[in-house]
Amino acid sequence: MRPSRSWPLRLCACLLLLCLGAAAQAAEQIRFALGQAWAPPFSLVQDGELRGGLLYELMEQIAREAKAEAVYIPLPPRRVDAALAEGKIDMHCFVSPRWFAKVPPAARWSLPLLALDDVLLAGPTFAGPLKNGQVDLEAARQLSLGVVVDYHYPSLAPWLAKGHLQADEAPTQESVLEKLLRGRTALAVANRYTAVAFNKSLPADKQLRVLQTVDSVSTHCLLAERTQLSAERLLGAVNRVAKSAAWRDTQARYR
Repeated sequence: MRPSRSWPLRLCACLLLLCLGAAAQAAEQIRFALGQAWAPPFSLVQDGELRGGLLYELMEQIAREAKAEAVYIPLPPRRVDAALAEGKIDMHCFVSPRWFAKVPPAARWSLPLLALDDVLLAGPTFAGPLKNGQVDLEAARQLSLGVVVDYHYPSLAPWLAKGHLQADEAPTQESVLEKLLRGRTALAVANRYTAVAFNKSLPADKQLRVLQTVDSVSTHCLLAERTQLSAERLLGAVNRVAKSAAWRDTQARYR
């Protein structure tokens, strides 16, 4: 039987459709904001690329659940809100509504993902003012406090405004703790996960002291105003991860 002359055309058409389908599938990406202030154990960077950490594992799980590719957009803290508003990223994770003067609409927020405690830390020789083992903020006078630039600390704002504490800014949580370790500030504020990870690299007599919890927040993922994939698809993926055993196991490994 003689083959039809049209079969090469049909074959080419099929191959073209397959290529177009593969290209469309490859183009499906989730652009995550990667705040440059994060430190271990949230982000582990090797050779300039994000290779691991709690935040990395969360974003990878979300991307797999959404059947898309995770793309990480490094941003300084002051640029994240603008990138969300301009649609340059799709999602920012480990964010609290309490950190916004004007809270974005509820439809853009995921379920809670991780509880974060901000703690006050001091060096091993810090002597006060202390009360019952904690910093007496009422008695403090012009104590230097290491903070991350452009981060918001609502619970400490009154003490900063009164001058009991004086903010000393650094670009990342890790650099805040390094300054405290070198004695360049009297105190520092960081989340407990970062403080614990930082202390693990130090001998016992050099470790920073966690004095008290100053704030506890529930963090979520926040969608941009305009996203490449549908908001329903993205939020569905995040919320399934939030309720999954895999995410609970991931958190347990970092505690």
